[in-house]
Amino acid sequence: MISTNIRILGELYRSSPIRFPIRKNQDFRYYCENDMFSYIDAIMFSLWIQYLRPKNIIEVGSGFSSCVMLDTCEKAKLDVKLMFIEPNAERLQSLMGASPLPGLIEKCVQEVEEKVFEILKKTTFCLLIARTFQKLVLM
Repeated sequence: MISTNIRILGELYRSSPIRFPIRKNQDFRYYCENDMFSYIDAIMFSLWIQYLRPKNIIEVGSGFSSCVMLDTCEKAKLDVKLMFIEPNAERLQSLMGASPLPGLIEKCVQEVEEKVFEILKKTTFCLLIARTFQKLVLM
């Protein structure tokens, strides 16, 4: 199983249109030189999004991982509805620049209406990020 996953990831990486830059540039929101979301995490996350092609992604907590999702969906031309739940969206908005961010809910996850999460019945990813851990939950 592990060798199959490695083979799949290798094939995905070779065929992926995405090569994240080391430093911030105008073509990508995510860049590798950051202390929040490592390069290997960004590559793995991007490849799994490209492989699974979810219809929806809900992210609780946001920042560089959000940029990976946005860049991946844009560069790989994926039709994915993204939702970001983040009470302190300053970092994310600074990474976005002047670009609008559809799907941003500026609230604590506990304050978000339950109906927002009904999409989880049909979604593939729910990404939970906290200051002390990062965990990808496959639904």
